[in-house]
Amino acid sequence: MGASSHVAGRLASGVVGPARVIAFGTSLVAPAASVPTLLVILASYAGFASPLVVVVTFVASLCCAISIGELARRVPTAGWAYTYNSRGLGPTAGFLTGWMMIFGYALFVPAGIALTSDYASQLADDALNVTVQPWAVYVVILVAVALVAYLGIGLSSSVDLALVAGEMAVIAALAVTILVKIGPAQYSLAVFSPASLPHGQFTDITNAMIFGITAFAGFEGAAALGEEARDARRSVPAGIISVVAVTGVFYLLVVVAETLGWDGTAFRSSPSRAARWAISPAGTGRRRRCGSLTS
Repeated sequence: MGASSHVAGRLASGVVGPARVIAFGTSLVAPAASVPTLLVILASYAGFASPLVVVVTFVASLCCAISIGELARRVPTAGWAYTYNSRGLGPTAGFLTGWMMIFGYALFVPAGIALTSDYASQLADDALNVTVQPWAVYVVILVAVALVAYLGIGLSSSVDLALVAGEMAVIAALAVTILVKIGPAQYSLAVFSPASLPHGQFTDITNAMIFGITAFAGFEGAAALGEEARDARRSVPAGIISVVAVTGVFYLLVVVAETLGWDGTAFRSSPSRAARWAISPAGTGRRRRCGSLTS
C-alpha cells in the first residue's frame, strides 16, 4: 500500500492522469531495451525490409490493444488479466492467468534490475574509470525502486514518465540525426517492400514478426491502473492504445534510421551480420553511412 492511498487497505483512486497511464504502459514495454535486442534480431531476419515488419507488427499489436482496451472500459480493475479471463473463459482460466502473471513479474523485475546493474557497472568503468560491483548497484536500485513503489502510485508513475520520456528522447534524437546526416537522397520506399527481404520468402516476415510482436509486449499492463487512473473507463483504454501508437512510431523511426543508415546492399546480402554490426562498437564509424556521427 502506498503512502498516497486515501483509505487504509485500498488503492488510491483517481490519482494517475492520462500521460502517466501511457508512461506506465510504455515502461513495461521497455522500448529502449528492445531497440538493441529484439529489433536487431528482427533485422537479422527481415534485412532491408525491417521497417515493413515493424509496420505489420505495429498494426497487429494495435488490433490487440483495441480489444484489451474494450475490456478495460467495461471492467476497470487492478487485477486485469485475472478478471478478464475469469469473466470470459471461466474461473480456472482466471486462476491460472493470475498465478502466471505473479510468477512472470517475480522473474521480470529482478532480471530487469540485474541487467541494469550490470550495464551501469560497465558504464561507470568505461566512462569514469570507477569500479563498482554489479551486486552493489543491484542493491541500490532495488532499494530505490522499493521506496518509490512504497511512496505510492502518484510518485512511481511520475518517475515512469520522466525515465521513459528521457530514454526514448535520446534514442529518437540519435535516429533523427542519422536521417539528417544521410540526407533525403538516400531515402527509399524499398524498406517497405517485400521484394527487399533477404531471401524473398514469406518466412522472412513471419520469423521476424515473432520478435516484432515481442517488442510490443507489455502495453496491456496499463490496464492494471483501472482503479487508480482518473476517469478510468476512458483514460485506461485510450492509454493502452496510445502506448502501442507511441511505441510503434518510435520503433519505426529507429528501424528506418538504422536500415537507411546502413548500406542496403549489405543488409540484403547478409542481414544478420549487418544487424549485429549496427549495434557493435567495432562497427562504429567504419562501414555505416552514418559513421561520421561517431567517428
